[in-house]
Amino acid sequence: LVDAGLPLETIGWVKGVGAAAAGLAGSLCGLPLLLRLGRRRALGLFALLHAGAFLALASAALAGTGSTLLLSGLILLEACLFALSFVALYSAMLGWCRPAQAATDFAVLQSVDAVLAILAAVIAGQLGQTFGHPAIFLAAAALLLAAAKAAAGLERSGLLPAHQRTAA
Repeated sequence: LVDAGLPLETIGWVKGVGAAAAGLAGSLCGLPLLLRLGRRRALGLFALLHAGAFLALASAALAGTGSTLLLSGLILLEACLFALSFVALYSAMLGWCRPAQAATDFAVLQSVDAVLAILAAVIAGQLGQTFGHPAIFLAAAALLLAAAKAAAGLERSGLLPAHQRTAA
Protein backbone atom coordinates (compact mmCIF):
# COMPACT_ATOMS: atom_id res chain seq x y z
CA LEU A 1 0.00 0.00 0.00
CA VAL A 2 2.94 2.30 0.67
CA ASP A 3 4.40 1.35 -2.71
CA ALA A 4 1.04 2.16 -4.34
CA GLY A 5 1.20 5.65 -2.87
CA LEU A 6 -1.49 5.43 -0.22
CA PRO A 7 -1.04 7.83 2.70
CA LEU A 8 0.10 6.22 5.96
CA GLU A 9 -3.01 7.49 7.75
CA THR A 10 -5.24 5.72 5.21
CA ILE A 11 -3.20 2.53 5.49
CA GLY A 12 -3.51 2.68 9.26
CA TRP A 13 -7.30 2.98 9.12
CA VAL A 14 -7.71 0.31 6.45
CA LYS A 15 -5.32 -2.23 7.98
CA GLY A 16 -6.37 -1.40 11.55
CA VAL A 17 -10.02 -0.59 12.12
CA GLY A 18 -11.18 -1.59 8.65
CA ALA A 19 -9.46 -4.97 8.58
CA ALA A 20 -10.66 -5.75 12.11
CA ALA A 21 -14.25 -4.93 11.14
CA ALA A 22 -13.98 -6.89 7.89
CA GLY A 23 -12.50 -9.84 9.78
CA LEU A 24 -15.34 -9.75 12.29
CA ALA A 25 -17.86 -9.66 9.45
CA GLY A 26 -16.18 -12.63 7.78
CA SER A 27 -16.16 -14.57 11.03
CA LEU A 28 -19.84 -13.87 11.66
CA CYS A 29 -20.77 -14.88 8.10
CA GLY A 30 -18.64 -18.00 8.37
CA LEU A 31 -20.79 -19.93 10.81
CA PRO A 32 -24.08 -19.88 8.87
CA LEU A 33 -22.23 -20.66 5.64
CA LEU A 34 -20.30 -23.48 7.33
CA LEU A 35 -23.50 -24.97 8.71
CA ARG A 36 -25.13 -24.78 5.29
CA LEU A 37 -22.17 -26.11 3.27
CA GLY A 38 -20.45 -28.51 5.67
CA ARG A 39 -16.75 -28.45 6.48
CA ARG A 40 -15.28 -29.93 3.32
CA ARG A 41 -17.23 -27.75 0.91
CA ALA A 42 -16.75 -24.66 3.06
CA LEU A 43 -12.97 -25.21 3.18
CA GLY A 44 -12.82 -25.47 -0.59
CA LEU A 45 -15.21 -22.64 -1.40
CA PHE A 46 -13.67 -20.22 1.08
CA ALA A 47 -10.19 -21.01 -0.26
CA LEU A 48 -11.41 -20.32 -3.81
CA LEU A 49 -12.95 -17.01 -2.77
CA HIS A 50 -9.77 -16.06 -0.92
CA ALA A 51 -7.71 -16.96 -4.01
CA GLY A 52 -9.96 -14.64 -6.02
CA ALA A 53 -9.14 -11.77 -3.68
CA PHE A 54 -5.41 -12.37 -4.17
CA LEU A 55 -5.87 -12.54 -7.95
CA ALA A 56 -7.64 -9.18 -7.78
CA LEU A 57 -4.78 -7.75 -5.69
CA ALA A 58 -2.28 -9.12 -8.23
CA SER A 59 -4.24 -7.54 -11.07
CA ALA A 60 -4.33 -4.18 -9.29
CA ALA A 61 -0.60 -4.36 -8.59
CA LEU A 62 0.20 -5.33 -12.19
CA ALA A 63 -1.99 -2.51 -13.49
CA GLY A 64 -0.17 -0.12 -11.20
CA THR A 65 -3.37 1.35 -9.85
CA GLY A 66 -2.98 3.62 -6.88
CA SER A 67 -6.71 4.08 -6.41
CA THR A 68 -7.27 4.41 -2.68
CA LEU A 69 -10.86 3.22 -2.96
CA LEU A 70 -10.01 0.14 -5.04
CA LEU A 71 -7.00 -0.89 -2.98
CA SER A 72 -8.79 -0.29 0.31
CA GLY A 73 -11.75 -2.34 -0.90
CA LEU A 74 -9.51 -5.20 -1.97
CA ILE A 75 -7.64 -5.17 1.34
CA LEU A 76 -10.92 -5.24 3.27
CA LEU A 77 -12.27 -8.02 1.05
CA GLU A 78 -9.13 -10.07 1.64
CA ALA A 79 -9.39 -9.53 5.42
CA CYS A 80 -13.02 -10.67 5.35
CA LEU A 81 -12.22 -13.77 3.30
CA PHE A 82 -9.21 -14.53 5.48
CA ALA A 83 -11.47 -14.64 8.54
CA LEU A 84 -14.08 -16.65 6.65
CA SER A 85 -11.40 -19.19 5.74
CA PHE A 86 -10.31 -19.41 9.37
CA VAL A 87 -13.84 -20.34 10.45
CA ALA A 88 -13.77 -23.35 8.13
CA LEU A 89 -10.16 -24.26 8.90
CA TYR A 90 -10.54 -24.06 12.66
CA SER A 91 -13.81 -25.96 12.52
CA ALA A 92 -12.04 -28.74 10.62
CA MET A 93 -9.15 -28.65 13.08
CA LEU A 94 -11.59 -28.98 15.99
CA GLY A 95 -13.07 -32.00 14.24
CA TRP A 96 -9.64 -33.61 14.03
CA CYS A 97 -9.19 -33.36 17.80
CA ARG A 98 -9.72 -36.37 20.02
CA PRO A 99 -12.56 -35.73 22.50
CA ALA A 100 -10.48 -36.85 25.49
CA GLN A 101 -7.84 -34.19 24.82
CA ALA A 102 -9.47 -31.76 22.43
CA ALA A 103 -7.89 -28.66 23.97
CA THR A 104 -4.37 -30.07 23.70
CA ASP A 105 -4.90 -31.35 20.17
CA PHE A 106 -6.36 -28.04 19.02
CA ALA A 107 -3.54 -26.08 20.66
CA VAL A 108 -0.97 -28.19 18.82
CA LEU A 109 -2.78 -27.81 15.48
CA GLN A 110 -3.20 -24.07 15.94
CA SER A 111 0.44 -23.70 16.97
CA VAL A 112 1.59 -25.51 13.83
CA ASP A 113 -0.72 -23.24 11.81
CA ALA A 114 0.80 -20.15 13.48
CA VAL A 115 4.39 -21.29 12.87
CA LEU A 116 3.61 -22.02 9.22
CA ALA A 117 2.00 -18.58 8.87
CA ILE A 118 5.09 -16.89 10.32
CA LEU A 119 7.40 -18.85 8.02
CA ALA A 120 5.19 -18.06 5.02
CA ALA A 121 5.23 -14.35 5.91
CA VAL A 122 9.02 -14.30 6.16
CA ILE A 123 9.40 -16.15 2.86
CA ALA A 124 6.79 -13.92 1.19
CA GLY A 125 8.62 -10.83 2.38
CA GLN A 126 11.91 -12.05 0.98
CA LEU A 127 10.37 -13.14 -2.31
CA GLY A 128 8.42 -9.90 -2.53
CA GLN A 129 11.68 -7.96 -2.35
CA THR A 130 13.02 -10.02 -5.24
CA PHE A 131 9.99 -10.56 -7.48
CA GLY A 132 7.55 -7.83 -6.43
CA HIS A 133 4.08 -7.76 -4.95
CA PRO A 134 2.19 -9.19 -7.95
CA ALA A 135 4.27 -12.38 -7.80
CA ILE A 136 3.50 -12.84 -4.11
CA PHE A 137 -0.22 -12.25 -4.65
CA LEU A 138 -0.18 -14.78 -7.50
CA ALA A 139 1.71 -17.29 -5.35
CA ALA A 140 -0.82 -16.84 -2.54
CA ALA A 141 -3.66 -17.41 -5.00
CA ALA A 142 -1.95 -20.55 -6.33
CA LEU A 143 -1.47 -21.92 -2.81
CA LEU A 144 -5.12 -21.24 -2.00
CA LEU A 145 -6.21 -22.99 -5.20
CA ALA A 146 -4.10 -25.98 -4.15
CA ALA A 147 -5.74 -25.83 -0.71
CA ALA A 148 -9.19 -25.84 -2.32
CA LYS A 149 -8.24 -28.92 -4.32
CA ALA A 150 -6.88 -30.59 -1.17
CA ALA A 151 -10.11 -29.78 0.68
CA ALA A 152 -12.07 -31.51 -2.07
CA GLY A 153 -9.99 -34.63 -1.47
CA LEU A 154 -10.33 -34.65 2.33
CA GLU A 155 -13.45 -36.77 2.39
CA ARG A 156 -12.08 -39.29 -0.10
CA SER A 157 -8.78 -39.56 1.76
CA GLY A 158 -10.39 -40.35 5.10
CA LEU A 159 -8.79 -37.31 6.77
CA LEU A 160 -12.26 -35.93 7.41
CA PRO A 161 -14.09 -38.42 9.65
CA ALA A 162 -17.48 -39.63 8.47
CA HIS A 163 -19.39 -37.70 11.13
CA GLN A 164 -17.91 -34.45 9.79
CA ARG A 165 -18.49 -34.92 6.10
CA THR A 166 -21.80 -33.14 5.91
CA ALA A 167 -22.30 -31.59 9.32
CA ALA A 168 -20.38 -28.64 10.64
